[in-house]
Amino acid sequence: MCFDKTGTLSENRLVVKRVLAVRGRTARQVNDAALSTVPDGGGRIAHATDEAIRQYADGDAAPADALLPFQSGRPFAAALSGNRLTVKGAPEVLSGWLDGGAADLQPIIAELAADGLRVLAVAERTLTARQAARAAADPAAMERLCAGQLTPVGVIGLAVTLRPAAAPLLAGLAERGIGVRLITGDHPVTAAVIAGELGLPVDESEVVTGTAWETMSADERTDAVTSRLVFARMSPEHKVEVVQTLERAGQVTAMVGDGANDAAAIRAASVGIGVAATGSDPARTAADIILLDGRIEALLDALDEGEQLWRRVQSAVSVLLGGNAGEVAFALITSLLTGRSALNARQMLLI
Repeated sequence: MCFDKTGTLSENRLVVKRVLAVRGRTARQVNDAALSTVPDGGGRIAHATDEAIRQYADGDAAPADALLPFQSGRPFAAALSGNRLTVKGAPEVLSGWLDGGAADLQPIIAELAADGLRVLAVAERTLTARQAARAAADPAAMERLCAGQLTPVGVIGLAVTLRPAAAPLLAGLAERGIGVRLITGDHPVTAAVIAGELGLPVDESEVVTGTAWETMSADERTDAVTSRLVFARMSPEHKVEVVQTLERAGQVTAMVGDGANDAAAIRAASVGIGVAATGSDPARTAADIILLDGRIEALLDALDEGEQLWRRVQSAVSVLLGGNAGEVAFALITSLLTGRSALNARQMLLI
């Protein structure tokens, strides 16, 4: 049984725990830069990361000239205010877009990840008037301008709130002989820490990352899905591939998720399970089974009920076969004797 983390094993709620700045910057500058990329929703914001940053800042940023929100396949958000472009997103992505300063960013990323926090990197860039005008008019142009010449500002550490039923659920599955795979977009260190809290003790070196997954051969992927428990920095496409690899390895696989980025994997699994939550319409549409109240522990009840139902069917078939075996045998013997008597009568007529 494969699990997405956020919104499935954890509540779809994040809390900012720590804000660290690179040298020459302040935590306030990090927070302000991150807040500038948060859309003003006039209430609760759909994306849990944006909601956590807004609540930590206790307010909204000034309206931006243009915004690029988080979305499936784009692990960052950006805002344009005048000629200032601010970006927040996955540290691995933003680190590759920095124009120097990566050495200052990496230690504080590692510090937060080691605490089991989900890490967001924050960076910025000053655009020319021409670049700013092009970015304001064209989201694709703005996205291209994010991918280079960034200066780091700092990092934000967010804590996930695990569902109280999550660890007992995984323990219950293990007792029933059902294997578990945790598939998340988190940093591998963070994923390892959270897996430990869920009762899946793994070392960081045992976590399969999306980057490593892409370099594996088919045989190596099969070995990974059958021997490893935690997969980190995995994209929606990677989730589908993990499920399909398990299926090809002969495993009957279920996928449990709540968001749009889980929908394809839910559909690819033998059993797709959607957890009803805000923004989970694609997951619910793709699912075979829906947990309407979000009670993931109901999966154990469903498994036990399904096993009992199967045993009842087996018992009923056994009783029917056992009770009717004598009648079937008698009917066969009678048929044989009747056939033999008819044969004898024909032989007498011939004589």
